[in-house]
Formats: sequence, structure tokens, C-alpha cells
Amino acid sequence: MTAVLVVLITIMAMLLPFGILVAVFVHLQNQQREQAALWARFGARHGLYVQPSGVRGVLQGVPVAVLHEVRGSGKNRVTYTVARAQLSPALDLGLSLRRSQMGDGLLESLGMLAPNVLVGDAAFDRNFHVSGHEVARVAALLGPELRLALLGIGFGAIYVDDLGVRVERRGFVDEAFAEWSLGTVLWFAQALQAAATRVPPAPLAVPYLSAFDQAARALGLGYRATPAALGGALDGVQVWAQLMRQGPSQLGCDLYAQHPSQLGLGLELRPRRGTAFPFFSSPDIELGDPRFDDRFDVHGRDPEGVRAVLDAEIRARIDALRDRGAVLVDDVGVRLSMLGAPDPRALVPTLRAVRDLSAALAERASGAHAGGRRGAYR
Repeated sequence: MTAVLVVLITIMAMLLPFGILVAVFVHLQNQQREQAALWARFGARHGLYVQPSGVRGVLQGVPVAVLHEVRGSGKNRVTYTVARAQLSPALDLGLSLRRSQMGDGLLESLGMLAPNVLVGDAAFDRNFHVSGHEVARVAALLGPELRLALLGIGFGAIYVDDLGVRVERRGFVDEAFAEWSLGTVLWFAQALQAAATRVPPAPLAVPYLSAFDQAARALGLGYRATPAALGGALDGVQVWAQLMRQGPSQLGCDLYAQHPSQLGLGLELRPRRGTAFPFFSSPDIELGDPRFDDRFDVHGRDPEGVRAVLDAEIRARIDALRDRGAVLVDDVGVRLSMLGAPDPRALVPTLRAVRDLSAALAERASGAHAGGRRGAYR
């Protein structure tokens, strides 16, 4: 009897590690299914496309996303739930805003952190670190309503820069945080866009304002001086062009067109810079065009659909724009980022070329889906 008991104990000891691994695997599988179901419900409720790590799309005209991000490596890997809203057009302040942290004063004194912009609101100045190229313009952006709303955030961390708003917290998403974070970044993006119109123009941009005004008139679009931008519906496609600050004394220009309908391919196209970008969650898609494949990283959840949409004509359009700057394409739109201030004579035809590329991409994606190629989010 004792011998049998010893054998049983030995067998159980040998099986215990395997049992633990099975239990961990089952737990992770259940967690993944629960997260996938949550993203599916959340995406359907807001009309957003579902991705393996979250949702993405356009809400009330604002590009938004709520995603899981894994940071660190090895045993230090940590999952965050992150909500983002893009500012379109972007600000031109060199803005950086976040909660104050212990040690900010020391970092400032060592020149490792930009000086804090004080807006004259004691509670706000005590709780937030803000920096930008021109102090007076940053202070003009942060009016009483925005400051009060920022002080009221007690759930997650918030970050704001020229490109958008980000709210995040450590851990996997739950529906309450997803709803709150999406609503929060959307509200702040809209409030920041409205507040930007009250900020004086950047001195660096003043010489180019008349060119933007004239281009807006020629295209029948709206115009604003802060940030220096024009935008609106151009032949049925929402477009904008704006001067971008690439430092305190250097300008660039971004042109953007929002697809008339989202592509539903999980498409990410970027200039190739030696190796693929580490944040891509899908393998690089080769299009069978060696020249194009050498120049661009292309990723998507639906490789067949991506190849159908990026046909020879579309690739030629992208290549033509590449000669003018960095071309970036995703499910939401097309962006052309150019170094230096734009040539006023080229602004109108270049914006039309970006608009035409966006319209053609949406048309082909719609045809691909109608023809039976179902995207990963359809």
C-alpha cells in the first residue's frame, strides 16, 4: 500500500507543472475570448472597426482609437489600455502637457525637461507640467474650461501634444474605462480644436498665411490662421493642409485626406527605413512590385484585399507623392508630410493629388469588399 501511495505521489508531482501550465493556458484563452467579445460589443456600439488589440475609426469627425499596448520586454512586459484622439489639423505650439511628477524641477534645472509654462492658475500650475515653443500662445490655448476639465480627471493619466490627446491606465480594458476614455479624448480633441482658433498665429507662420488663404479661396475651402491651415470638403472628400512646426524655428507642411469610407483592411503603409516598424502586428505584405516593395512597408489584416486595393495605378500615385514627402496611408486616410515651408504654387495641385489618391483607395476597397473579398473587420 505504501509503495502504491509513493508511486501516486510521484506521478502527481510529475504532472503538477503540466497541470499548472494547462491552467494558465486555459485562463489566457478565456481572457482573450472575453477581451475579443468586449472589443466587438464596444466597436459595434460606436461604429468603430475591431482589431485584435482594440478598436479604431472616426467618431464625430475625429480619428479615434482604444487599444491595448504592451510595453517593456521579458518579465517587465506591462499591458496598458490607451485611448487616443487625433487633432486634425494638428496644433503648431510644440505642446507637451501631462501631470506633474516628482523630480520635474530637478530635470528642468539640468536642462533635461523644457521649462514649465505657468498660466496663472495656481491649482493647474501645481498639478500639470506644460511646455511649448511660445509661452504666451500656449497659455492662450489653455483657457478656464480646459483647465477645469483637466483638473477633473481622476481616472487614468492624460497626455496632450500637437498631434492629439491620449488617456491611459495600466491593465486590460473594461467596458466602463473604454466608454469613459473614448468620451474623454473625443471631448478634449474637440475642445482643443475650438480653443486653437483663439490663439494668435505663430510668428514663424505669418509670412505664409496669405498663400494658405489664397489656396483656400481657390479650392472653396475654409481657412484658419492658428494653426495655419485650410480644410473642408473637396469634391466629396474631407481634406486639409497645414503648416507644421518641426522645431522652434523650422516649418513643414502636412496634407491630409480622409477616405470617404474607411477601407476595412487594417492597412498601414509607411516609408521603409531599413527595417519594418516594430509596432506592426502583422507581417509585411509584398505586392510583387520590387521598386515599391523596397520603398514602403505595407501591413494589413487582409493581405488579399490590400493587394487588390494597391494596384499598379494606386502604387504609381503613391510613388508620385513620395517625391514630395513622406506618404502614410491607413484605413482612415492619406497623409503627406513635407519638410520645409510649402511652395505656394504647388499647394493646390498637391492637395488635389492627395485627395484623388484617397478617393481612389476608398473606391477600390469598396469594390474589393463587394466582389467577395471580406476584410478582417467586415
